[in-house]
Amino acid sequence: MSFSATDAAFEGFRVTRQNPAAVLLWSMVWLIGLILSSLLAAPAIMPHMAELQAANGDINALSPEALQAFGLAMAGFVPPLMLAQALVAPAVYRAVLEPEKRRFGFLRLGKTEARMLGVLIILVVVQLVLNVGADLATRGAGAAIGLAGGVIVNLIAFALGLWVAARLSLVAPLTVLRSGLPLVEGWKRSGPIVWPLIGVNVLAVAMALLVGLLLALVAWPMTAAMSGSGAGAGLAALLLMTLMALGFALITVLLWSPFAAILKQLEG
Repeated sequence: MSFSATDAAFEGFRVTRQNPAAVLLWSMVWLIGLILSSLLAAPAIMPHMAELQAANGDINALSPEALQAFGLAMAGFVPPLMLAQALVAPAVYRAVLEPEKRRFGFLRLGKTEARMLGVLIILVVVQLVLNVGADLATRGAGAAIGLAGGVIVNLIAFALGLWVAARLSLVAPLTVLRSGLPLVEGWKRSGPIVWPLIGVNVLAVAMALLVGLLLALVAWPMTAAMSGSGAGAGLAALLLMTLMALGFALITVLLWSPFAAILKQLEG
């Protein structure tokens, strides 16, 4: 079955326009996840905050103690966000696939969400393996062939990552409609339409980046206010976290809805 990649890419805007209250509820889920993540990560990271800021993103400049603290902070920061994503993703997909189930902003807590968490963990592991493999291959090619070889291998790895992402893009929305983990079915069904899926993915990411840029411009004054002290800095931090939660909700709707729309067409 053919479908319009452009129409699918803009599905997130339609979902947002038709379900503004649901988007706000999804933002609240993300906000709770962000607050829990911050509370879990803060004890490990705060004693080394000055060193992390001085490193300016260069992980090689950190001491072994700071690296260990950073790892512990990530171990506390990621799980609440994964849980939030496992709750919000099925809600976004229901908004497209089962729009009649709009009570509680399409949010549920059950077996579907548990399966979604499993799917998300698998997808994250696949992405990590691809990233590590691409980094090792790029370094190896750069050392053996030179800069040009590293660039070529990096481009190949990027193309492979896009292809794998497209082949797996129907797995998560299928989880809402199936009783198991539809990894094999999602992989098979994406095969004949992999190139349109890549196009939809590129369009959706471009629109999500635009929305993220606009939100970053809005958040800039809050970030500046956080450098101060007292109640003003605390209020700015809370407002910034709330804006981040809204941004997470909007961006995830833009990124996830298109593939549910494609699946809806394929399901007839």
